[in-house]
Amino acid sequence: MANKKAKRSGKQTRLTARLRAVAPRYLARAAVLALLVVALCLAAARAWTAVSDRPEFILDSTALSFRHCPPAARADYMIKQLRNQLTVALGRGSIFEADLCSRVERQLRTRCFWVKEVKGVRRLMPRKLEVDLVFRQPAALVQFGSYSYMVDMDGYWLPDALYDRTEVWKNESVAVIVNRKLRGAPPIAKPWDGPALAAGIRLYDFLRKARLFDELAVKTIDVTRVGANGFEPDIVLVTQNGVTIKWGCSDGYAQLDGLSLPSWAHPDSQKLEMLRAKLKDYPGLKGLDYIDLRFAKLSIIHPSAGPSEEESVSPRDSRSGPGGARN
Repeated sequence: MANKKAKRSGKQTRLTARLRAVAPRYLARAAVLALLVVALCLAAARAWTAVSDRPEFILDSTALSFRHCPPAARADYMIKQLRNQLTVALGRGSIFEADLCSRVERQLRTRCFWVKEVKGVRRLMPRKLEVDLVFRQPAALVQFGSYSYMVDMDGYWLPDALYDRTEVWKNESVAVIVNRKLRGAPPIAKPWDGPALAAGIRLYDFLRKARLFDELAVKTIDVTRVGANGFEPDIVLVTQNGVTIKWGCSDGYAQLDGLSLPSWAHPDSQKLEMLRAKLKDYPGLKGLDYIDLRFAKLSIIHPSAGPSEEESVSPRDSRSGPGGARN
């Protein structure tokens, strides 16, 4: 046993001595290799900087392209504004900069209020960017004072410099949204008047798509009382010849913060059917002072004072009375 222990101890001693002898050589080689790696990395970084800073890779603001420009947009002016904003954000940036796409997205989101969403930014070599945007679209006109302002579905103001309203409403009869509680012109980059205008805009969009305005000339959609309590209707339509249509609540309430659609309310589609039924009997609603659509399956009409013979209200309709649920 003693001999085996002595042999084992001798082997360990020789191995330790050998490692001590060769260790300096391997450490020196490892140090040289590390220095070579560092030198190569520095050289690569310098080479990359030299390449990325070459003029042919510096972004050209005039080479920025945008997809899906709205059909009613004044494209030349809109693209100029977008390029101006990106020129400020990018400066003399290189196409190879790591945070390039995130900077473009951030600048457009914060500075271009007519941009609703930035879906993507793509590099196009050697010095071009392609930006995929979703733009806000004109959805209605809001009357304030003597001027009507274009707004999108959420109530964001859209300047006439960016959108051509004659392209939005070609040969259409346009009903404007009215809110007598408005205190000032529309703000920039945030919804105007909270949910009230947005509710009227959604109702206008529904009636426009249903082509009601081809059958009836509606002048205004009044949302002054949206969200108010009481018997008076939330939303009131007024025709070009002065007939009042008491519409009440609207389906759009369910889509908007700050408003709720009562459980007893009947849908806009049913109110539209009721209105069209009366239009068959009274084209243009002539001879009526108002029509109330807030009661389920029952419209209440009121004849105007002193109707002419051809505009008089039929006895069948004049006997209609209140019933059902108010909306």
